[in-house]
Amino acid sequence: MGRVFMSHSKDDEAGRTFFAKFFDSSDHKAYWYSWEGPKPPHAKTILDALKASDSLFVVLSKPMEKTHTRTWVSYEVGLAAALKLNVWVFEPKDEKIDVPIPYVTGYIQYPKKVNTKKTFPFFPIVESAGTTIPTDQPEIMPKFKITHCGKETCKATFYRFVYGKKYKCPVCRGELIVSELDTSDIIYMFKDRAATFNDSLDDIIL
Repeated sequence: MGRVFMSHSKDDEAGRTFFAKFFDSSDHKAYWYSWEGPKPPHAKTILDALKASDSLFVVLSKPMEKTHTRTWVSYEVGLAAALKLNVWVFEPKDEKIDVPIPYVTGYIQYPKKVNTKKTFPFFPIVESAGTTIPTDQPEIMPKFKITHCGKETCKATFYRFVYGKKYKCPVCRGELIVSELDTSDIIYMFKDRAATFNDSLDDIIL
């Protein structure tokens, strides 16, 4: 049985409810620090909990924008990066949360409701405790592709699963357009200027 550390806001009941159904249908445990008897010193307790975890899920929410919560989320993500854990960032569909996450394995938008407990791609990620990543593949699953942020000051690389053509980079929070091109060296026109992308996996910054 695996364990996933859930980086979250204690005020985000909707996020917890959404993921509960997936973990209830898997052999793994979701560890919600704020709801499972946090013990001081918190920095050490969180470190120990992450060392005992297989991956980190960051569940973005509006309450997470509070300075206090953002600080602890950044600490958790930094530790996960140092421990070489996969970091999955989940953002509610049609919401834009102003919390940049500097280290990201994958970014996934999720709806407020799901029809079944095995909904793609959430259950497959939970089922593997967030550990199964084919890093040599351009796609983890259909429509779940690796991409690069097109912003010159970011250039982050991560897998992404989104519902529309526009979304915000989880690292820099700049707005991106999904690129579905299969060829390279294509000229795009945006913001009244031309830009060349030699990698067809780049998503364009607006």
